Amino acid sequence: MIERLVSSKKVIAKVFSDLDLQEENHRVIDMQEWIGEAVEKIGAYYTFNMKVTGKEGVDLLTVADYQAKLPEDMLGIIAVQYCSTETGNFVPLRHGTSSFGMRGLDTTSTTLTSITPETDIITVVMTIFQYTYEEALEAINTDPLLRANISTLLAGLEETYVNNNRNINDEPATLDYVYYINNNYIKLNVRTGYLKMAYQAMAMDEEGYPMVPDKPSFFEAIYSYIVLKLLYPQWIAGRTRDAVYYDARTNWNYHCKQAYGDAMMPNADRLESLKNKWLQLYPEINEHDALFSNSGNRQLLHNH
Repeated sequence: MIERLVSSKKVIAKVFSDLDLQEENHRVIDMQEWIGEAVEKIGAYYTFNMKVTGKEGVDLLTVADYQAKLPEDMLGIIAVQYCSTETGNFVPLRHGTSSFGMRGLDTTSTTLTSITPETDIITVVMTIFQYTYEEALEAINTDPLLRANISTLLAGLEETYVNNNRNINDEPATLDYVYYINNNYIKLNVRTGYLKMAYQAMAMDEEGYPMVPDKPSFFEAIYSYIVLKLLYPQWIAGRTRDAVYYDARTNWNYHCKQAYGDAMMPNADRLESLKNKWLQLYPEINEHDALFSNSGNRQLLHNH
């Protein structure tokens, strides 16, 4: 598990020390680039910095003409939420599945922004009765009539949504907000609005050096990758023996996997959430609607 990150200048210092290099005429700028490459190739989720648009100085993404420009420092998308206003209630988006791209909805209808189809009965009960998650779960497990009434209400909202939102070919639109990624833009099925996006980015220090986990396994892996990069031009030119280059490549492959395993190994708290998820008696199929915030909760079931 990753507890903290440190500047990669510590790794560069290790390279100079272990290879007995002098400070003059060495490729420090290239080493910065190689460190970023190594961290991305290791690919452990917890080594990257998670950013959220609309928080901590990061601007919300503005949707114009069915699309928004992706952040320049984005490495990967975690989750996306949409709202027609900057201060309203954001709702989760899912990735579009249409083979012909996104189909724009008729945004002249007020139904699009005033009614959000919601299939999570628990969320509706929490909203109506101001219950906690556990209280709402107990309510629908102990009152079958309540569950049936909420299901009927939601079914009626979905039918209204389909009838009032059709594209220019008079085909029924999707029942929820969807997106896909194309050429550095996120494309949506709504013309305007705002996006709250959680995404991964490379953590950088104040001097522009990548931040790396403060773990010996990561130091060894990144060091091995830099040595491999330094040896490659010499090997291609025939100035380095095959055995030396192959040994460097073997070291990188070994330490890369070791660093990944070290980063992804859960601690006791994370294991508790995994245990709660693993021991669920029935699947919570609508967890995406709450952005998986309750995924690690202990499941409570109540019998008559």
